[in-house]
Amino acid sequence: MARLLQVNLWRVLPNCFPARYFITLTQQEVATALRPLYFAVHPDLFYRFPKEKAINENSLKQLNFYLETILENKSTDPVLLTFCLRSGTQNVGHTTSFKQVSIQLLGKDVHRVLHNILSTCHLSTDYLDDLEKSRPKRVSQERPKQPPSAQTSSQRFDQMWWNEARKTVEDIERCIWNEPDVDFRSWLSQNIDKALRRLQMCQPLREETERLRNELREVVQLKDIVWNCGWGITHFRGCLQSFQRLVQQHPTQILPLKGKKGFFS
Repeated sequence: MARLLQVNLWRVLPNCFPARYFITLTQQEVATALRPLYFAVHPDLFYRFPKEKAINENSLKQLNFYLETILENKSTDPVLLTFCLRSGTQNVGHTTSFKQVSIQLLGKDVHRVLHNILSTCHLSTDYLDDLEKSRPKRVSQERPKQPPSAQTSSQRFDQMWWNEARKTVEDIERCIWNEPDVDFRSWLSQNIDKALRRLQMCQPLREETERLRNELREVVQLKDIVWNCGWGITHFRGCLQSFQRLVQQHPTQILPLKGKKGFFS
């Protein structure tokens, strides 16, 4: 009876749970799909920031090993990666601010893994989307085994990975060096009117933001409130308004902030 029940269950379950589809990708397509990530997190681009460089380098190595493993159709444990991304342009203090992005790697579907990485970092997935449209999908239960040469290609994949990353850095450097020299005086003369118009347009917003900043500084008795971010004045005002609501709703919880300096980044 138990044997019969087991057989019947296996006949019914495939109809209850539809088959999962995946898209097969070659090693070269994986490296090409990750080019936007290289542009954003390659360690060579963070040579002036040792901490962020070390984080990105370690995460890229873990990502490399994870992709290498699933491309060889081997089982692997979930991996949590952290990448440091530049959060925008330089701020008023002429310092570069970063944001950390955490990404959970799960499963053997390489297309889904790559799409998750790029979308989480707000990077382009156009290449992956085009591959999805142009390539037929296979059912996971019918996934063919890779040839032996592909199953023993970890060294070739590692070399391909870093070669693609190196080409990305070279492209960035080439773009920088090929930028035409701009005379500072001529650039000022061409843009000063535009800058003055924009400054005048946002004058009420800047005054309102400064008023709100001074008011919160007095109410909470802070030494200062610093906007340590590359985003514009609109975002600063939004942060101050959120902080103001927090002060109004939780007046006792913000007492430990007295005499300290507040940073928004």
